[in-house]
Amino acid sequence: MSASLDAATRAHFTARAATYSGGGDESLRAMLELAAPQRGERVLDVATGTGLVLFRLAEAVGVGGLAAGIDFTPAMLEQAAARRAALPGQGGTAPEAGWPSLVALVAADAVRLPFFEACFDVITCRFSVHHMSDAEAGLAAMAAALRPGGRLVIADFVRPDATDAPGDPDAGARHDQLERLRGHVYGRIYERASLERLMAGAGCPVQEARPTERAADPRDWLSLPHLTAEDRETLAGLVDEITTRGTGAGFEVRRDGDGDDVRFVRADIVLLGIKGG
Repeated sequence: MSASLDAATRAHFTARAATYSGGGDESLRAMLELAAPQRGERVLDVATGTGLVLFRLAEAVGVGGLAAGIDFTPAMLEQAAARRAALPGQGGTAPEAGWPSLVALVAADAVRLPFFEACFDVITCRFSVHHMSDAEAGLAAMAAALRPGGRLVIADFVRPDATDAPGDPDAGARHDQLERLRGHVYGRIYERASLERLMAGAGCPVQEARPTERAADPRDWLSLPHLTAEDRETLAGLVDEITTRGTGAGFEVRRDGDGDDVRFVRADIVLLGIKGG
């Protein structure tokens, strides 16, 4: 594991905790559909952040179920705790039908989950595998905490590979360059096939995959406060190149209205793995 990457990731999310929204409603819907949480089940959301996935899972498992979320950034857990306090039965109010009596928030690292083996029916992890300093160990820990036949649902960015961009052999490298310039802290953004291999290696081979999309305004990246003048110029050049070509570095360019409103659409993937046993 990389202590420096973990520290940088924690600092990155500490600075953004108060305004973090998670984004990507399409991937959230796909995750919930593939996880298919049932009444009375035990569910865990890894790298839960502010609880975006966790609280939806909690409502689904209901009374008799258990929902837990872990994160290694205290500031994110503080935001999740504030949201939890407003839920039925969680902030001193009387429990209501449809909500479990316990929604637990735990400070922990994804590679050292503080749970017994085979104790969860569903484990989810959204937009976080690429942040892990040891993704293989993280997925192995999730699989260990999952009962045989349980569902592991992973949503993440994907990096373009030769199959995704046959006419652009440098797409993956330029995708990484763009992500770094815009201040995205991560260990590795995986290709879809690599993510599937990681899940299979952990004992949860992929049974279903749902591609999803997210759109971003590239002009927002150029106004990021951390950019040096040199990096801003480099990033602007990449944005202009992708905009002109209409595609590149894993993004599709879409224009609205009179054509001046440009959006870069990235590909995400949601994967359902079933633990063997």
